[in-house]
Amino acid sequence: MTRAPTAGPSRPLATGHFRRVAEHGFGDGVNAYAYSTAWFRDHLYVGSNRHTMPLVLMQATWDVSLEPPPVPLMPMKDMDLRGQIWRYSPAEEKWTLAYRAPLIRVGERDVPLFLAFRCMTVFQGTSDPEPAIYTLPIQGRYAPRRSILRSFDGEHFEELPQPRLPEDPVEWRSFRGVVPFKSRLFVAPASSQVNPSAAAKADDPQGLQTLPNTAAGASVRYSADPASGVWEASSLPHMGEGTNLGLFDLAVFGDRLYVGTMNVREGFQLWCTDGEGPGPHRWEKVLDHGADRGILNQCIMCMAEFQGALYFGSCIQNGGHDKRNNIGPAAGEVSRVKADGSWDLVMGQPRQTRDGLKVPLSGHGPGFDNPFAGYIWRMCVHDGALYVGTGEMTPMIPYTDRSRWPEHARRLCDRASIELFMKLRGGAELWRTTDGERWAPVTRNGFGNRYNMGIRGLISTPAGLFVGTANPFGPQIAVEGPGGWSYQPNPRGGLEIWHGSLEHAGFERLGEPPADEALSTVGEEGGEPSGDQWEHAVGDFDSLLWEACGSDPILRMGLAEPHLGGPAATVLAEVGDYYGGVDARSVGYWSGDASTPADASRRLVLELARPLLEEWPEALELELSVLGQGNMELVAALAALDERLRPSAGAWADDRLVSMGEAGVSLAQGDASLDAVVWVEGPADVGLTRALEEVGRVLRPGGRLRAAEALGTGPGADPDLADAGTYRRALSRSCLVEIAVEDVTDQTWEPFFSHSRRFFLARFLLQQIDEERRTAALAALPGGDRTVSTYVVASAVRPAGPLLDPPELRS
Repeated sequence: MTRAPTAGPSRPLATGHFRRVAEHGFGDGVNAYAYSTAWFRDHLYVGSNRHTMPLVLMQATWDVSLEPPPVPLMPMKDMDLRGQIWRYSPAEEKWTLAYRAPLIRVGERDVPLFLAFRCMTVFQGTSDPEPAIYTLPIQGRYAPRRSILRSFDGEHFEELPQPRLPEDPVEWRSFRGVVPFKSRLFVAPASSQVNPSAAAKADDPQGLQTLPNTAAGASVRYSADPASGVWEASSLPHMGEGTNLGLFDLAVFGDRLYVGTMNVREGFQLWCTDGEGPGPHRWEKVLDHGADRGILNQCIMCMAEFQGALYFGSCIQNGGHDKRNNIGPAAGEVSRVKADGSWDLVMGQPRQTRDGLKVPLSGHGPGFDNPFAGYIWRMCVHDGALYVGTGEMTPMIPYTDRSRWPEHARRLCDRASIELFMKLRGGAELWRTTDGERWAPVTRNGFGNRYNMGIRGLISTPAGLFVGTANPFGPQIAVEGPGGWSYQPNPRGGLEIWHGSLEHAGFERLGEPPADEALSTVGEEGGEPSGDQWEHAVGDFDSLLWEACGSDPILRMGLAEPHLGGPAATVLAEVGDYYGGVDARSVGYWSGDASTPADASRRLVLELARPLLEEWPEALELELSVLGQGNMELVAALAALDERLRPSAGAWADDRLVSMGEAGVSLAQGDASLDAVVWVEGPADVGLTRALEEVGRVLRPGGRLRAAEALGTGPGADPDLADAGTYRRALSRSCLVEIAVEDVTDQTWEPFFSHSRRFFLARFLLQQIDEERRTAALAALPGGDRTVSTYVVASAVRPAGPLLDPPELRS
């Protein structure tokens, strides 16, 4: 918990006050969580953890039911699990890697001494000459020693003994709560290793067992001088009640220290003590039975003092659904307790309790009316306002096994509906209040990033409010395309840090941000920054607005400079403006991050090519031709996809690159010279039958065709392109075999049709073009005057052996 003064008038922050100051895990997408934060010597310190998603999926003892895994799984020995601490200078806007855990040789393996840094604070012990950073890391089962870290300058960290008591029956793997209170440092273990004496024996499963959030015999303990290694018990183990499996957050409210527990049998408990004198201290139970919600309030995850009350957020472990103990799913709540022990339900489920009827003061149900918000993860006070962040499972929805959903849910939630929901509401939420009863959202979609699944860090500083996210969806992510699922680089994966300040409130007319906000110092494959410094790419409200406007052309037109209005010189130039000046112009594939016609066009050719690469031997180059408008740009996009598709220097005009000209369909390649042909709406104007004959001629035996086509009827339309049935029959009549046709209308034609019509309607309504120009521009777009009913992706193979002519060409 982070405390901040509440004096003075409330000055709440809104979305426009936030700027992204770190992204993509500080340039390394496996940095997943902003696990801990501290403000020290005018710098922000952030502790991270790494490879969170694959570790959770690989070690889960419950049915995960994700297909495919959202990120690639790999052997643990191939993961760099060394925890990191990063330092940020707001004055210089620069991040520096302050600490990286060392590798220690244990037996025949090198293991990281520290995996992550979950809690961090500033404290001065009795032997400390000045305040220092104290952080209690998460350590792996093979770590040869248990330690905490201290730093007086934020650059050099030294190990100190772990907070252990002589009577501790186990070794501690991690801690959650850490807070200075009455000149002593109080901590609470979060997880333990069941049998430390067997930890090094890989053949002893009992010695390797660790349950998340379960600490056998855990008690609150304290020390006035952590450097001495002397710690004393403040509480009884498990607060004297065996049903408390773990101790979560610690917080100071008035003159008392509070601790929240995890209890899977009855629901959380809340305890407090004045902490006076030597321990064990006298602890009083304030609440139990999950504030009479029972096990659906399994844990107290976070606490913060605000306007004369202690606010706290609840959760169910494992994202709101504890499958191991069959609890949930359910969203978290926010409640508050006063010094006299009375309490209010601020946000949550109305219910009858032992203290009478409790109705949420805010009017919001659990999770701020979001059933996916299983965690109320972090809260803090800044400039007179209380901020509360959620952790939720919306980013996991695309990867759940929909065949296990009820039939009505499958009908309602098709892929297009899920994609729209993810764009609008995917990602964590951050809420604020100035009185504890009226709440307003700061963001409801992870600051515009669906992969920000949680607000993991909140800290009030003299420089402003800093927000750290949990984002384990990097550096690669599973993406579903016409060719099925494939793992692709995710530029939005990895933790982010957002800086909120009233100084960010001034806005001028928006200018479009650079097309490429790539990190300036990202190293080679593997994502490591080059050196120990990372120059961040600043993300601000302007960028978020432009990103949104790409999906809403009416908004984009409304934000355009006045002198940019008016018609283009020609209809084709009008179409060029719609595609942002790029030559690659197709219906496109509107999924994932594709929000503009140009993005969707590039995405379509990448989705067509990916299945080819997955089937192709890694050691061989893939001789590939691209047929379609703007094929040079499409080839450039493919060249960046895989080095096997990258032409040699000066080869941009060689026989790998073929355009389908208007004069005919004769391809430049010789017979059986290509491994694959990719066409994007290529043969619509030249006749499908003849085009397929040419493709069959240039493909080697076993070569593949991947095609995308808009099907429909209209003046001059090829009858073979009328609908999916006629298209499949035309492919079957050709020399090609293994024919497959997939309907992708909801990811292609439907969003393209809607977007293009809105774009030119906006131009018309703003009197930038007249009705005649609007009609002509729409006719010049892909699909033209045809009535398109279906958009398909097709694949076929040239058979081995002599090539036979299609039946209608034989004589």
